[in-house]
Amino acid sequence: MACKEYPLLIPAGDYRLSGFVHKPPGFPPLVVFFHGFTGHKIENGRLYVEIARALCKKGIGSLRFDFRGHGESPLPFEEFRLDYAFEDAEKVIEYVRKELSGDFDVTRLGIMGLSMGGAVAINIVAKDKGIKAIALLSPAINFRETSMKKAIEHQFNLKFFYWGPFRLKTKCLESFNVDLTNKAERISVPTLIIHAVDDETVPFKQSEVFFERLRCKKRFVKIDRGGHVFYTYESRTRVIKEVVEWFLTNIKSI
Repeated sequence: MACKEYPLLIPAGDYRLSGFVHKPPGFPPLVVFFHGFTGHKIENGRLYVEIARALCKKGIGSLRFDFRGHGESPLPFEEFRLDYAFEDAEKVIEYVRKELSGDFDVTRLGIMGLSMGGAVAINIVAKDKGIKAIALLSPAINFRETSMKKAIEHQFNLKFFYWGPFRLKTKCLESFNVDLTNKAERISVPTLIIHAVDDETVPFKQSEVFFERLRCKKRFVKIDRGGHVFYTYESRTRVIKEVVEWFLTNIKSI
């Protein structure tokens, strides 16, 4: 039987978040995807679609969704706060365990995050002991040392912070003034980090420091050329391969 793919709306407080499920036959484990800042459940160059389908072929399900203010989910982007992503992620995990337990083995639950989504994944797994494995792609760990640094430090006298075609209310930037490095010691599950050396959005060094502080089963994949979102075919192919192998080993086989 082929993998099933279908959309759904996920209740999250007063909101309904736009999601998409990939389900292989049987009673498979599940990986929940967290996207990046200004991103969405498809992600740049369809990266999340490709990873989800590759996982599905190997018998692992996935749920991709849009945070508030992103993709097809409600809330104007300019009102988005990092706290909202943290809250949405917890609501989605809660929903998965309650509503999808008939279709997926939610005792074998993994999570994956790209950039800001990496921060969300770290925040979740540092306190949720039911997560079995995580994968972090170009994770934003210390927002004070990312491409948002100048905005966080110097633009509070302006009404809006402009990010390409997007704008964010400057007061919302305060929520990004965080550093999650110290949460490394609180992570006990297998952790994969993939980061490109030439990332100009989130410094590669952040992942190196975080990886060294982890005290769990771990793997660090260094990509020489791929930028923040793995824009080359070679880097993207490597990312998909590494992620699939990681979850096969750490949630499919347990």
